[in-house]
Amino acid sequence: MRLKEISQILKENIDRLKYTPNIVVANNNFSVDNLINIRKGINNIAKTNLFKSQLKEFKTLPIYASTLDTLTISNNEYSIFSSTLEALKKGIKNLTESVDQALPINESENLLSIKLPNDLNFESLGKIIDLLKKSFSIPLAEIDDSIKIEAFESGSFWIDILVHSREAIELIGAITWAGAFIYKKRLEGKIHEKYIETLNIKNDALKAIQEGTRAQIDILIEVEAQNIQTNYYNGDDHERLERLKLSIKSMSELVEKGTEVHPNLLASETTNSIFPSFKNLNLIESKTKQISNE
Repeated sequence: MRLKEISQILKENIDRLKYTPNIVVANNNFSVDNLINIRKGINNIAKTNLFKSQLKEFKTLPIYASTLDTLTISNNEYSIFSSTLEALKKGIKNLTESVDQALPINESENLLSIKLPNDLNFESLGKIIDLLKKSFSIPLAEIDDSIKIEAFESGSFWIDILVHSREAIELIGAITWAGAFIYKKRLEGKIHEKYIETLNIKNDALKAIQEGTRAQIDILIEVEAQNIQTNYYNGDDHERLERLKLSIKSMSELVEKGTEVHPNLLASETTNSIFPSFKNLNLIESKTKQISNE
């Protein structure tokens, strides 16, 4: 998980850790509220794999085991609860402030984050950069936009890039979506071919099936490219269509290699919906009406 994403999770959940203690005069115990929210915050923070000692100690408390939103606890239990929670909140505050200083927040909707594949060497990195250029730089040039590398996130394989317009964001989102969809269809084709191989059919028949699969993928790529040309450019142009097909193919290769393209962590829901969920690529469907209606 990248530092910016960790910081965002911590910021979103630190406010869940608020509580109001009330002394129960009769027995000098404490009544503590907002516990359901606190437990949700604790569980979300645990996903970052940070603050393990504080979280482990908190999860041993009766407050965590309970499902109630308000609970009365002893003076000693309250002391452990409050000290553990306050230490956690202080640690979160210090960490998020450090991350913000090292990686200044950019709230622009025109910012994108690209996750590069792991285990890169100079040769494979060069290939990834070339595929990214084919995927994005070439089609963006035709709408008078370009990509600026904004930041490399230290200690990870993430690059932040900045474009200059909403139109560019939507175009990159469309190419990314189409590329991810084509990757899914290619993967389905390979799985089908592997199954056919287990049936021990003749080589000629297997070859015909493989050629049929490739032909179907080519048709899907052309439909996706035509859809993008219709929605993001003025008029039809055969050469442009070929370049868009190359962009979609390149993006499909990038997805296969493990590359991901994400909107800004702070992007609106509308912007997020333009890009595919890389956690659920098996569920992605084409956005073109032609394929949806088949």
